[in-house]
Amino acid sequence: IFVLDHQNKKVRLSLRAKEIMDNLNKNEANSPYESEGCNWVPEYGAWMVEATPRRPYNGYSVDLLRVERNMRLRRKRILSELNDNEIAPT
Repeated sequence: IFVLDHQNKKVRLSLRAKEIMDNLNKNEANSPYESEGCNWVPEYGAWMVEATPRRPYNGYSVDLLRVERNMRLRRKRILSELNDNEIAPT
């Protein structure tokens, strides 16, 4: 997660990954959609978040249709937790 400082034209790391992950996981636990959801886990440091599908993909062609839909869902959910001056590069 990056923080954009438009005034000073700088980009800094945001160390809010744990807070963001906690909020996202809490929201996932309250989500009525058990089959399509996200799993939020820490990545390397306090500024990185990793998201995976809650339910693993299988070897069926119908699962190919789930991939993009789940990627969009994960992107939408993490963006909803960011502050106005934060971005989540992919």
